[in-house]
Amino acid sequence: MRHALGHYDISMRDNLGVTVDNMNSPSPPELLPPIHLYAPWLFECLTLSNKYKRGKLLAYQLMCQMVVQRHPVSLPSELVSQFYLALHQGLTSNDQDIINVLVRNAGARFFSMPLLGSTLLVGNFIHAASAVLSAVDITETPRTEAVSVLGALLCFPNHLQEVQVLQHADLAVKCLHLNEFKEQVINTLLRTGKKEPAGLARCVAVSTIGIFLYEELSHGTLHPKLNEAVTVLLGALRCVNRMVSKLASDMLCMLCDHSDKLLSYDPALPKRIIEVIAATVSTLIPVSKGTNSEEEKKLIMSMMFCMAEWCLRMPIHLLLETTDTDKGCVYKVFEVLNTAVRGHTQESLLQARQLLAGMIQDSDFEYLRDMSGFLRKASTDSLSSQTGVYSGEQNQDKNASMEPVELAARTLIGHLVNHLCHFPMGAGAARLNSNIQEHHDNEQCEIDDLKQEIFFASNIQFFVLNQKTLISFIELPAQLDVPGGGVTAGLTTARSVGRVLLRDLTGKYTWESSVLYAPPWCQQGSSTHNAKVLLDLLNDGSLEPLIIQEDLESLPLPTSTTVERLVNEIPHYSSTSAGQDNLNDMLRYIGCASPECLLIPGVALNLEAPAPEGFSEDAEANMTQMVIKQKEAELNFYNQHKRDTRRKETLIHMLAKSQMPTEIQDPVSPFQICRMLVDQLGLLAWEKRCHFDLLKKSDKLLREMKHLDNQKCRETHKFAVIYVAEGQEDKNSILSNSGGSKAFEEFVSGLGWEIELETHQGFIGGLQQNRTTGDTAPYYATSLCECIFHVSTRMPSGTDDARHIKMRHLGNDEVHIVWSEHSRDYRRGIIPTEFGDVLIIIYPLSNGLYRVQINKKPEIPFFGPIFDGAILDRKVLPGLVRATAINASRVKRSLIPFYHSFYEERAKSFNMVIQHHIDLTMFEDFSASVFSPVLPPNSTISDQSLDLPPSASSNSLELTQQAGPEQVSPPSGRQSRGSDSGTIFENNMITRTARRLSLKGRKSSSSKSSSVTTPPESPNMPKNKKN
Repeated sequence: MRHALGHYDISMRDNLGVTVDNMNSPSPPELLPPIHLYAPWLFECLTLSNKYKRGKLLAYQLMCQMVVQRHPVSLPSELVSQFYLALHQGLTSNDQDIINVLVRNAGARFFSMPLLGSTLLVGNFIHAASAVLSAVDITETPRTEAVSVLGALLCFPNHLQEVQVLQHADLAVKCLHLNEFKEQVINTLLRTGKKEPAGLARCVAVSTIGIFLYEELSHGTLHPKLNEAVTVLLGALRCVNRMVSKLASDMLCMLCDHSDKLLSYDPALPKRIIEVIAATVSTLIPVSKGTNSEEEKKLIMSMMFCMAEWCLRMPIHLLLETTDTDKGCVYKVFEVLNTAVRGHTQESLLQARQLLAGMIQDSDFEYLRDMSGFLRKASTDSLSSQTGVYSGEQNQDKNASMEPVELAARTLIGHLVNHLCHFPMGAGAARLNSNIQEHHDNEQCEIDDLKQEIFFASNIQFFVLNQKTLISFIELPAQLDVPGGGVTAGLTTARSVGRVLLRDLTGKYTWESSVLYAPPWCQQGSSTHNAKVLLDLLNDGSLEPLIIQEDLESLPLPTSTTVERLVNEIPHYSSTSAGQDNLNDMLRYIGCASPECLLIPGVALNLEAPAPEGFSEDAEANMTQMVIKQKEAELNFYNQHKRDTRRKETLIHMLAKSQMPTEIQDPVSPFQICRMLVDQLGLLAWEKRCHFDLLKKSDKLLREMKHLDNQKCRETHKFAVIYVAEGQEDKNSILSNSGGSKAFEEFVSGLGWEIELETHQGFIGGLQQNRTTGDTAPYYATSLCECIFHVSTRMPSGTDDARHIKMRHLGNDEVHIVWSEHSRDYRRGIIPTEFGDVLIIIYPLSNGLYRVQINKKPEIPFFGPIFDGAILDRKVLPGLVRATAINASRVKRSLIPFYHSFYEERAKSFNMVIQHHIDLTMFEDFSASVFSPVLPPNSTISDQSLDLPPSASSNSLELTQQAGPEQVSPPSGRQSRGSDSGTIFENNMITRTARRLSLKGRKSSSSKSSSVTTPPESPNMPKNKKN
């Protein structure tokens, strides 16, 4: 009866002073239920014998509920001292039932209450928690509460340095030093994390180990058991309870916040984390797809993203480091991601399990997955359903495909290739991809968004590569007036550049390509200048520089006087005079000196040949005289005009015109540079025809491209941060806060960095950039995740409309972070909303620590690292709260039916583009579109056919009429290539329209027989089958 009355009075006191309309906070009640009047009866009940054990247990329970709570007025010191004595005697007793009741009802909450001297019982609670966790019975013992007690004490050693505690045997007080205090707590937690059979208790143990590591790295104390704690988390990845494995993966990912400190502590430890995660993921990937449950897939993807996050935080030289017997860490990561895409073989799976077995000693752990796929324990009933988490191997969704895992692996491969050692970029962490679009810097498209006018530009063409990457080629004028010459940086180049926009599963990227003609020291036109210098043409010189004037003047004048050589004299060039014939003299000398060389004995070699038959001697003499006169006339003309000045207006002069180097030719076609780039990249090869296609230009394509550009290429979260001041217990007063305490502002600054909403380019979670929702907001981002915090004090609240906007943004968030300085606990209904599935409530304590309450809806499973009742210091509070909020948001989203992650949504959008907008054209039409994206008006692709036989004409017309249904109408931005009615003959000219070539026809064309020889894999037209 007294037990029931006590509960009624406690409930009555909790409901006093609660607002009725949630519009104003009433004043504190003047009259309170006299709960402390029950204390003497309860203390007297504790002295009864074990015959009334059930009553004693109820007395302990009511006593804890009555004292361990927030009181509007301080409790009498006599009551508190008697309560401490009862707790000391009960916690140090040998009665396990009493210990269970006290741990369950006092627990971690005891040390967060404003009770003076509560730390005196630290040793008693550590002893009681160890006794509970050592008990054989796992169904009746409060194992989760016992682990929570140990977790709540983790921050006390670094904060208090030393505490005064009661000894177990008597009421003597001793000093418990920092190292001893921490050693007692962490030893029990590590043992629990390795061998705890209860699922929820083991989850809390894994969370507390993560908090321990985070705190040690934050404070720089670096406990000697840091390596062992990391090993416990790595071993927990193989726990038969998937919730424990998932939580261990989250804890390892959380440690990335202090990867630099972990590297300085032990450079080999981060590398070991990556390798063990990679080996664990490899063992979870089955041989055949479709043999994993949905929970197993989520676990695999969580580990893969954790592994990728660690790779992005590691120095590249450690990732590439190899030994004589071991390959690099980055190689192992890409190997396991490739295995996730392609699947395992029996041999590779066996090797992966053997590799993991050598990394973690199974004898140190219990309830792990066996390497053969079975559990180490004979039964998984020990991970009972009452723990509230999933148990063992479940046989659900056995026929589900591995597509999410494969897609996640493909995404991470692309993400690592693009962002490893390249994040954050110059624009900061808010920018992961390019914001450039096709119309930017394009003089042919004076538009501010992607519109249909883009299809009429002659310098833009759209392609798709391997049905996975959208590529836009845009040719733009080079920015020669920019300092450094834009991308050319002073190099001699063309006046146009080729811009390439690529959209794939990981985001959008932009490149600019320019044809480089010469290095910087060789300026444009320098070859022409050098040639003019050599030819002395800079000042309009009249003579070739290589021909000297004096040499021209010293040339011998023609004369008819000839000095004949002797017969036995050899004709040397140095002794040759004008008019002498060296060839004639040499023939004569040979005939004289060597008679055996004569063709006819007695006939000299230099004699002229007789005149042809019928040709008289007079005619021969006349012909000889004419040749001599012509020679003399030419020499006389040369001597008269050799000093004439060369004039540009006349073409008559004696010297040939000097040849100059060809000047640089600027592109004439608006798509010339891009056309060259496409060809030189090998995209026009025959082997690429089945992988490189055009896109159909339509308004729907523009909508799909805009949708792709608006999609986020990493995980996004938005959280509400609400400040509750002293005495505020209604919606209006809380939403009217325009500022918070100093401690609250320090906490908010630790959640992320402040960004200007008006200029921010990252995720803003629905906030407006017109200052109606504030000027700034805390923001946090990695290469795989973005978080925005909707802080209530940052948003305007001067009017009803402003408070309505604030309420709308805060109420739509699924996770609320509440900072409460009120004397009573925060109630869920104060901010009425259908969302707010998880409340993370922070209460500042008088000793400088902070109590964190986790209030979640019943359907939300456990998440970490912060558990309900955790006590943290201000140095680790912001980071742990942020990690807890992210994990809570992920857990909530995983429960939404048909929920798709960011990479699944992007892959779905890509599939829509590929299915509806790929243009499988003939090679001729494809080549023409590459040559010119938009043809001039009235232009066609035509073939001249002279004297075409009538039979050929009829056959061509018949073939075209048969293939008519497969024709494709030209796109809106491209001029028509011919009539839509087939093939038309006009003046021996065949004007054709391109017919669609299916992908199936391309791939199978090489196997079909044809009378015309074509290159390998040539895209022939499919033949019509006859019935």
